[in-house]
Amino acid sequence: MTNLTIKQQKELHVTGHSGSSIWEVHRILLVVLLSYWINNLLLTKQLQLSWILRFTLEFLTLVFPFLVSITFTQFTKYILILQISIIIMSTVSKSSHPRLKSSHRHLPYIVAFRGYLQLITIAAILAVDFHVFPRRFAKTETFGTSLMDVGVGMFIFSSGLVSGLRLSNDKVNWDYLMKTLRIIFPCILLGFGRMISVKVLDYQEHVSEYGVHWNFFVTLAIIPILVLIQKFILPLNSFLIALLSSASKLPFFVNESVYQYCLKFKGLEDYILNTPRIDFLSQNREGLFSLIGFYSIYLIAFDLGSKLMTHHQKKTMLELRNNRIITLLRYTIFLSAMYFCLTFALQLEVSRRMANFPFVIWVSALCSTMLLSLFLIDDCFSVPNVPIILTSINQNQLAIFLFANILTGLINLTVNTLNFNHLQAFAILIVYLYVVGLVAALLHRWNITLKFNNDINATG
Repeated sequence: MTNLTIKQQKELHVTGHSGSSIWEVHRILLVVLLSYWINNLLLTKQLQLSWILRFTLEFLTLVFPFLVSITFTQFTKYILILQISIIIMSTVSKSSHPRLKSSHRHLPYIVAFRGYLQLITIAAILAVDFHVFPRRFAKTETFGTSLMDVGVGMFIFSSGLVSGLRLSNDKVNWDYLMKTLRIIFPCILLGFGRMISVKVLDYQEHVSEYGVHWNFFVTLAIIPILVLIQKFILPLNSFLIALLSSASKLPFFVNESVYQYCLKFKGLEDYILNTPRIDFLSQNREGLFSLIGFYSIYLIAFDLGSKLMTHHQKKTMLELRNNRIITLLRYTIFLSAMYFCLTFALQLEVSRRMANFPFVIWVSALCSTMLLSLFLIDDCFSVPNVPIILTSINQNQLAIFLFANILTGLINLTVNTLNFNHLQAFAILIVYLYVVGLVAALLHRWNITLKFNNDINATG
């Protein structure tokens, strides 16, 4: 290790990991959900706080417990015990009316879901560079499940979730084509910008994650193009996925079934994992082929979002509430059953690197479970406000994600993150997350929305 450069040490630090159990990932997300519940309890107290004090209180209730659970993991069980005790001891006032807005674009639980998953992603991209972040939470090398693996998939799911009604209503014409170009252009610039900066600055990179030239921004850019192509090829009623009805009409089901067959029986898995990088295709094979899986996640989220956000004028708020609960329950049960069938009955392993069928279903099941849980938590309260920090991050998702990436890069270029002990690293992460959250909150307070990408920044 002493003969390695700092760059090589950092690359070795994030390479070769096999992940953790799905239950450990779920336990961390339970901390997230209970933190949201406790924050809602505080909102019911109608505390008279200044804007900055309220933001700080939200940071302590929503972010701090999660950060402890992904760093000092030995305290996770105690955090859960404390959170459950607070909820049990608190008097929860229930209302006969669900906490829903009249507009389908402002469902509180969707705003909270998108904001929270962004927080998870932002925290992990810097935390992974420190020893305080357990290696089992880092992205897996080939097979396995980890916190960072699910974060990537959830980001795609979040984008598809808020695109349902827009995509189903828009017709393929010149305006739609120009709208798609406006969506992908910033992501293409960011993708090329990241690729060039990594090479020029000699920044550490994990090649087996996406490939030599590929990165996550390129994936974000190409998915809208795949949507456009599919809308040309398939009629609208086929493009609108009937997830729980006729499986033969499911683009995602066909995509993933054919892809998984090629992985297992046509040598594609061996090609992705073992082929020498000699040309553009082989150099970027992970990014290119994982597009199939990420696009399938997008399609599932797209269909779920179109069902959740459809606003029927003739239905009462109570009927809409019940319909949404039933929809989320159906998706959660179906996807969870499908995951256990793939992994236990068929013995298929989850792979984020290939974005295979089990990965797609695991991420989608986890997202639908979180949405259902957030919906039910919201339903317990009559408080109309989503936490400032979550609303703010949701308002400028891609811009805040880019800002967090820049901060992460600056920190890594300025100091050797591997030299910090656990307490020092934790302190840096606290300041980093507070700054990112505060910038998002200030943009929200000043009513500034940076529309880098309409799909990513949709308010839900």
